[in-house]
Amino acid sequence: MIGEHRWHELIDLRQPTHPADVIEPWQTLIEQRLGATGDKYRYVRAVKMLRRLRDAYRAAGNPDGFPTYLGELRDRHRRKTSFIAKLDRARL
Repeated sequence: MIGEHRWHELIDLRQPTHPADVIEPWQTLIEQRLGATGDKYRYVRAVKMLRRLRDAYRAAGNPDGFPTYLGELRDRHRRKTSFIAKLDRARL
């Protein structure tokens, strides 16, 4: 199994030339991070990853895909008020 750090390295290598290929891995990492209840910085890290995901959607020529994904993510995690507040502060 590949660890999160290694996924970040692979995504960093792939995103500049093949941004569509990294959308699904970013989404998976974001969900994993949000579920990491032992990490008190999970929401901050998820927001950082969401910014990178937004960039990937834009670079892939699908700028409308990110708002759709983000809306679904907000809906799935609506009970996590601290996370939603961080999204709002980040203007996501």
